[in-house]
Amino acid sequence: MKGIIIKIQTLLLCGVLITGLFSSCASDDNIETGTKVNPGDKVLTLTLNTPKATTTRATNMTANTTEDQINRLTIGIFSSDGNTVRTIQELSSDAAIGTTGTFFTDGTKKETTATLVTNSLADGDMVLVAVNAPTTTFNGCTKASDFEDKTIAIDAALATDDKNNIGTAEAKNNIPMYGSGNIIKPATGSTTYTANVNVNHQLAKITLSDLAVAFDPNGPYKNAIFTPTSFFLINVPEDLKFNSDAWSGSTIIYHGNDDKATTYKEYLGTGSVTVSPLQVAASKTSSVTLNKFFYTMPNSDVANNTKLVICGTFDSDGDGTPDPGNTFDSNGDGTPDTNPVYYPVNINWVYDTATKKSGPADKAVGIIAKQVSPNKNYICNVKIKTKGAASPTATIDPEDVSVTVKVASFDNVSQETVFE
Repeated sequence: MKGIIIKIQTLLLCGVLITGLFSSCASDDNIETGTKVNPGDKVLTLTLNTPKATTTRATNMTANTTEDQINRLTIGIFSSDGNTVRTIQELSSDAAIGTTGTFFTDGTKKETTATLVTNSLADGDMVLVAVNAPTTTFNGCTKASDFEDKTIAIDAALATDDKNNIGTAEAKNNIPMYGSGNIIKPATGSTTYTANVNVNHQLAKITLSDLAVAFDPNGPYKNAIFTPTSFFLINVPEDLKFNSDAWSGSTIIYHGNDDKATTYKEYLGTGSVTVSPLQVAASKTSSVTLNKFFYTMPNSDVANNTKLVICGTFDSDGDGTPDPGNTFDSNGDGTPDTNPVYYPVNINWVYDTATKKSGPADKAVGIIAKQVSPNKNYICNVKIKTKGAASPTATIDPEDVSVTVKVASFDNVSQETVFE
């Protein structure tokens, strides 16, 4: 009889113990229910460490305590060279999903436990873990590279909830994650194999933290009023992979606001928002703290780099009548905007006005400017000193930016952007 017991221990935000049985879907091992271990069977204890959620969500500004929620686990075990599959298992927190196993929560022990029965296991074997991938995503994988080449489309990554339902709103509780590790043989006197896997979010996050106007009191816009009306992303790739890079190289780009219906995705924009008009003159409100953020796909295509666009109306002389504009439909509802202007913020890009040089806001090794990486939170503080562009795809360069970088749940990358 073939047997392996896998224990998966994880610090979830709510703290849970999860147990369950599951069967093989990727090899010819005989899978049995129950936790019985016979002579010759092997035991693997796998510790899965997840990131911690500490932030707020973009479109409703409420605390997101489900950023690290685990609804489904897919565990792939491969030979050390990655060329032979030992087994691939799917576990779900919802038995109705129909996967090969279920896990359950225990808030006291704050751990996740599952049981796998097989004898295909060796020291140094690779362990690949995908979190919250759609069911059957990894069917047919025969080697590790197959697992890491699997992609999920933008709707599955950003708009599929914990019940596998695809909607038009950004999902709060089903963020894809990925991690890898290796099996270590039992210590002397022990019969238990071990492996440690850290999983990270496959998505990136773009946060609009603060928005301010700083019009020159002696310049042409000294009385100007800017009124934000919506925020959205442009140039978001079609799909992502479950590997350390996450970006699939997709060339299909989606917008949160677009006049081309084939590329429009509602969950990439806030729709209409109500924000106080911003004005320097007459001691009016000149800044606002928003803390709005979007989850987004990783993007290494710097020729079509992802941008956060700030849309609004601009009243140059402050007379209460917005300047004449164009007829762009920023929220895709079929009704043209009223005199909009746009401020497209390059993500992970800074410009030094003193040296006239630009570079990435994220100073991690190997990161290039305008590359949007998984598990990063790009925190944008924006200051407006001039009138915006007539199109969300226009360029307002250079941007005067100061940058700090710090590490947290999603690794935070802070950038202050000044439109002059």
